[in-house]
Amino acid sequence: MSKVIKISLCILISLHLQAQSILEDELTREFTFGININTNANLPGGISFKYGKVTDNARVNTTYTIEFVGIRHPQEYRFSVSNVSGGQAFVRGKQNYLYNLRLQFGKDLILFRKAPQEGVQVNAVLAGGLSLGMLKPYLIRYNVSGGVGGLATRTTDLPFYQYNFGDDALFQSKYGAPFTEERIEGRGAFFAGFDQIRVVPGINAKIGLAFETSAFKTSLTGIETGFVVDVFFQEMPLLNANFTPEPVKNYSTFAALYLSMFFGGRK
Repeated sequence: MSKVIKISLCILISLHLQAQSILEDELTREFTFGININTNANLPGGISFKYGKVTDNARVNTTYTIEFVGIRHPQEYRFSVSNVSGGQAFVRGKQNYLYNLRLQFGKDLILFRKAPQEGVQVNAVLAGGLSLGMLKPYLIRYNVSGGVGGLATRTTDLPFYQYNFGDDALFQSKYGAPFTEERIEGRGAFFAGFDQIRVVPGINAKIGLAFETSAFKTSLTGIETGFVVDVFFQEMPLLNANFTPEPVKNYSTFAALYLSMFFGGRK
């Protein structure tokens, strides 16, 4: 009987220690910073900050994420300026840059828990929330030499989307020069046009897998990969069909595969 009691006590102590370990995990908070690439953007695609905490279940983390990413139209074509010395390439037909601020609430489900100082932890990632799409005018640097003022060489930054090749009379009256692609000398100043940003709301959803490879319990490093979709409440005017060699359509929905590299800590 005494042996049975001893064995039972050992089992109870073991279960208690395991439960205590789980409860310790429930008290943890996680903070991570990430840099991501995705199929809808240039390199890098964006940045993110994520806060997580374990709530009622030791295998489920509640997460709050802020992501800031750029989104391109799938038919964007970068046109090289070959007739201007030092000219920059520009995107033919581009009307606006699109930047997206995602505010997400989610759950991380721990599929495989790693040992304290070795191995890989695998989490299933589910999140969704509000998207705030910010449209900033895309500017081109345009040569209006011989136009208003009669200067030999004069360039100006102007929004690409405001004029079409058929608007010669309007353009001529304002700048004193015709509107032709040969006069485009490249992309305009990036930091101009921020005072004209328009915000379009929407929603987003994300599903993925996170692989945590950090060696220490108090640190977090790893990668996350998956699929994300944004649905805005109106079409986003990224391209002007009058400037593209083939028909284009602007969209309100953007889906992408992403890969994020993150690092941070746990408290």
